[in-house]
Amino acid sequence: CKRSYLYAAAAAAISFLSHGSVAEEEEYDMVKQIMFIRADDNRLFRPFPTKLTHDHREKEDSACKGNLPKVLAYLTNPDSPTQLKGQAAELLSLCTNYHPENREKIGSSEGVITSLVSMIQNGLQQIHHDDQAEAFMHLDTFARAAEAIWILTYNSPSNHKAFVDAGAIEILASYLLETGAHKNDGKVCLHKGQQVGGSGRTPCHHARMWAGAALQNLAADYCDGTCWFEWNNASKTALVPHSEEKRGREITISAAKERETIASIDGLMEELVSMACAMSTKEKPSPEHPWPSHAVMGRDDGMPSLVPWAAIGVLKNLALSDELRHDLAYGMAYRCVCDAWASKDWLEAEKARDALHHMGRQEDCEDEHMPREGAEL
Repeated sequence: CKRSYLYAAAAAAISFLSHGSVAEEEEYDMVKQIMFIRADDNRLFRPFPTKLTHDHREKEDSACKGNLPKVLAYLTNPDSPTQLKGQAAELLSLCTNYHPENREKIGSSEGVITSLVSMIQNGLQQIHHDDQAEAFMHLDTFARAAEAIWILTYNSPSNHKAFVDAGAIEILASYLLETGAHKNDGKVCLHKGQQVGGSGRTPCHHARMWAGAALQNLAADYCDGTCWFEWNNASKTALVPHSEEKRGREITISAAKERETIASIDGLMEELVSMACAMSTKEKPSPEHPWPSHAVMGRDDGMPSLVPWAAIGVLKNLALSDELRHDLAYGMAYRCVCDAWASKDWLEAEKARDALHHMGRQEDCEDEHMPREGAEL
């Protein structure tokens, strides 16, 4: 089941509205551009663009180049309909992934950061909406905005600070808590207004995945790119940037304060651990349990198995802080992350491996799953 563009489950209920403040001849078909830039690559999580995506977005008249101002106008215009803002946010994500110049250009454009934060704030306020189409639209838009926050935050000091100052951490956390097991036993994600076509599937989980992923990047340290950490000695007294990493040996963005903020939000640590404990250790993906690295738009966006990798990513970065590491390494977080390390899905397993390394317990978990010669069973 492959779709070039999501809104499929609500297609009958949501019609594209004309942009009232823009003259008809100036209207821009963002759906067509999304399909063009995606180029049939409909993965929900795209760690890197395909060559075709790269080639398409480099065309002079693409949404990522000559027509980028139109996309930014739809995002930042307060009169733009919600679904058009969502389309614009998705285009910004597609234009930014593996494109640091666009990351800075888009993030520094007037109104972009505040508009994306307003979109997740609005989505948070609409999660109890009784109208199915409205609930879907707002949650879907929340997911697209959170994805844009995820990629725009990566390795960008200015964007990182701007999102933090705009309150992104607190709003993302509030959404996870409001829709999660710790506060509401997960019942909000089963709210009748959020089920797609009566199927029991809900965009709530898609939004939870990107909310967690955005928090992960807001909690990360960067070394002019991804930081790779090593322990400074056998006693594991401190994590330091890897001495052999070519991209950089010094931390250029420290998120120590952001990790402190995340840890201080009542109930959030427990919710993140609960999310991490629902990992996908199935031998094969299935329609009922898609692996997050295999998930595609229009088919898998309503599935709760999308969520754990993002939560594990947050725990991975929280473990960078000395004051948080012990509780993570010797509590339920370790237990669930260690289980996730054995996941058959590379995305979950990779996040779990790095989290265990930051906790200082990678060898302990390896012994549980694959005892080394001479190790006690």
